[in-house]
Amino acid sequence: RAATQKMVKNGVKYPVEKSRGNAKKYTDL
Repeated sequence: RAATQKMVKNGVKYPVEKSRGNAKKYTDL
C-alpha cells in the first residue's frame, strides 16, 4: 500500500516515541 510506504518514510523522520499514536500502525508492518 502506498499509505504504508508513506508511514515508513515518516517513521524514519519521526521517532517512535513521538509517534506513539502511530506505533500500532507500524506494528502492522
